[in-house]
Amino acid sequence: MNLPIRARLFVAFALFLLVTACSTSIETRTRDWTDYTGPGAEVFQAEEVPFPEFMPDPWEPMNRGTFGFNDWVYRNVLGPVGTGWRFVFPKSARERIGMFGENLAFPVRGVNSLVQGKFSGAGTETARFLINTTVGVLGFFDPADSWGIEAPPPEDTGLSLEAAGWEDSRYLVLPVMGPNDGRDAVGLIPDTLLDIGTWIPLVPVVTGLNAASDLTPKYETMRRTSDQPYALLHALYTVQRTADLVRYRYTPDPTSGEVETLQAIFLAPRDGDFHERAEVRTVRMPATGEDLPYDLWLQPGSAPIVFVLPGTGSHRESMHSLAVAEILHDAGYSAVTVSSPMNWEFMALGASTPVPGYAPVDAHDMHVALDLIAADIERAHPARTTTKGLFGLSLGALHTLFIAAADSDPDNQLIRFDGYMAGASPVSLEHAARQLDRFYNAPLEWPADVRIERMEGTLAKAFQLGTGDLTPGEPLPFSRIEAEYLIGLDFRFTMIDVIWNSQRRHDLGVLKTPLVDDQRGPAYREISDYSFLEYFYAFALPYYLERDPTLTSAEDMFFRCNLRSLELALLKNPRIRVMTNQKDWLQSDEDRAWQSAVFGNRFTIWPSGGHLGNAPNPEARRLVLEKLAELIGEGGSN
Repeated sequence: MNLPIRARLFVAFALFLLVTACSTSIETRTRDWTDYTGPGAEVFQAEEVPFPEFMPDPWEPMNRGTFGFNDWVYRNVLGPVGTGWRFVFPKSARERIGMFGENLAFPVRGVNSLVQGKFSGAGTETARFLINTTVGVLGFFDPADSWGIEAPPPEDTGLSLEAAGWEDSRYLVLPVMGPNDGRDAVGLIPDTLLDIGTWIPLVPVVTGLNAASDLTPKYETMRRTSDQPYALLHALYTVQRTADLVRYRYTPDPTSGEVETLQAIFLAPRDGDFHERAEVRTVRMPATGEDLPYDLWLQPGSAPIVFVLPGTGSHRESMHSLAVAEILHDAGYSAVTVSSPMNWEFMALGASTPVPGYAPVDAHDMHVALDLIAADIERAHPARTTTKGLFGLSLGALHTLFIAAADSDPDNQLIRFDGYMAGASPVSLEHAARQLDRFYNAPLEWPADVRIERMEGTLAKAFQLGTGDLTPGEPLPFSRIEAEYLIGLDFRFTMIDVIWNSQRRHDLGVLKTPLVDDQRGPAYREISDYSFLEYFYAFALPYYLERDPTLTSAEDMFFRCNLRSLELALLKNPRIRVMTNQKDWLQSDEDRAWQSAVFGNRFTIWPSGGHLGNAPNPEARRLVLEKLAELIGEGGSN
């Protein structure tokens, strides 16, 4: 009997590995800060939780080569085909096709349940298959679930091999199929042979294209907005497979707390294709001689325009950037988005220095970019924009206020906006960095003997919830420690990206591990040890102390990054509106009191929401548009 084509491909790829597999030759080295006594010594010597241990990637050079091939296939083949598939088959139809394919894969789950001695699970799988194949019309419907026969955790040969003792596996990127590991790649062969759909002509093609049609847009978003899609896919696969291996099943706990900030995950564009409606233009940045992209959504006629500055490390087409631009455009404003000065795109193409994070320099670089963008829009679309507003979120709000303060400088020749909106701006970058580091280390409150297990469980819960259906406005089922850890870890990923790109452009000699593009894993492991405050002390402070003779100390640097250093200029500018939340952890109570004193009736405090957690709230959006209309007028007709 001939093997199906998919199984033969797996065998061929296994032989390819044996012949050509190359492993990384770089070892992770770290700097010993134990005896360091300079600025920030207490930060370097404080206890931290370990960065998550993702699946070992000894074949990184080869994996990255396969990833590059897959990237080409996704962009040039699966992406266009998936677009057509989604056009022909609406979401409801795609869900039915997916259920049909899952039903045909019943033998994979049933046999592996039996192999592992899980007879109850095998029985449940068999009952579900019989019911859904008959009453559910070949599996296009799932009456078994509505009858209370819920699917057990899915089993496969990879999990059976793990149960049999093959515990240690290595990350492996398969052609077209993407992230995998050595053990599961071996398991794919029997899984393919057991799948009923494998033996029915055209079924593997239909179910495969159906699955790819929903995955390629998510991949394209990640690829478009991230400088490290390979690393993100590696991390996501590890979390997913860890959850599978421990048979993690999340049960909602109505007594658990939540951090309101997590509601910010719902700040996303309603139209999944909104980014495709943008005109992507570039401006030549004088500091780099490179072309910096920006996204423009113009109204059909003349209208006010709002420039959007996103938060720490965010891309111009991140979910938050697109969501804000869509809200503005729907309200009749033209909108522009540009990447954050701590995003890889701006760092490479627009920054005057290789080390971001020093607010006066970052804000000035952004001001230069905005001045060029405004002029470029006027040249390309004369008389299409009227008044101009600048709207920043989080770190983008801090930069917005720095730019607003420049209005009082008589030597400032850059664009002056008709209105400035700052949402959830930190006041002190030192306080904000300290809070982010504290959040990352929140699991230190757990007992040491269960800490790693709970950290892994938190990631598994987040993954499972993130791939399901969540309801905006309803409390997310995380404890305070879990939520803080997730927020801190998210920002730690941003810091890895910042340090890698910074040191690739200008190596300060802080890192000990070589920085090699196709073998980033070892360097990433070293970089992951650096917190936000450690970045300021180890990278930013030495860099700027050497280049700015007026800068005297760490305290001086942090003060210059504090909005209090701009108090007089902010006090005198009537074109500023500031909004924050009462429980925004990036600000202290003293920070909120200071803002109230400086901005008076130009300052609005929302009663809840943490940091940007109320952004998806319709009432909060209405208030933002109301304040914006006070500054630059209402939007035109859409």
